[in-house]
Amino acid sequence: MTGRRRATLLAACGLALGPLTLLAQPAPGEIPPELRDWIPWVSANLGDRVCTQVGGEPRCVWPGELDLDLNTKGGTFQSRVLAETRLMQHLPGRPGAWPEEVRVDGRPAPVIEVDGAPAVVLEPGRRAIQGSFVWNRLPEVLDVGPLTGVVHLRVDGKEIPLVRRDGGQLWLKGLSEAEGESSEADEVRLAVFRQIRDGSPMLIETRLSFRVSGRPRELLLAQPPLVGPAALPV
Repeated sequence: MTGRRRATLLAACGLALGPLTLLAQPAPGEIPPELRDWIPWVSANLGDRVCTQVGGEPRCVWPGELDLDLNTKGGTFQSRVLAETRLMQHLPGRPGAWPEEVRVDGRPAPVIEVDGAPAVVLEPGRRAIQGSFVWNRLPEVLDVGPLTGVVHLRVDGKEIPLVRRDGGQLWLKGLSEAEGESSEADEVRLAVFRQIRDGSPMLIETRLSFRVSGRPRELLLAQPPLVGPAALPV
């Protein structure tokens, strides 16, 4: 192909793709077949100019429904996303609840950390994303993104009809039956033993005995006083 002919073809391609700045998903008949192979090349140069304008700003990604099936050991997720250009899409998850075995349209996709959150690269078009989680206990919250349209949530096989969302976070605390059973068994008992050794100076030796059951947690105790009962239930 001569340089002049190639330049003419590129110019024609740019003109043919001009409507993409207004319509992110043109009908197949709008672009001549001989120019369709140039669409990815032209779109890459246009960047977010091919995206739908919302309030004067480009909106390049449209997350749809998100399905979550979770329990105290982990779970799975499936989501459907419309990408109007090649972009980085955040995934449900967070540090300590990182998505694994992620696939886009059935093909393995590497998970990339972006600003401390998991993400995956999407090519333009309608994409199906799926993956899994592995954890030791159900997290209190899970990041799902503020633009996600509808969240369908199942916990321990039970449908949760009303989900609690705060911005881009989905609250999971207290939804697991196993977690509820574990919290009922939470117990901490503290026994304080002291031995007074007479002398000059007089010495007091203090020993603390803990009896703990239930879920893992952090306890903050004040300094034990030198007076009071020998056994203090907490």
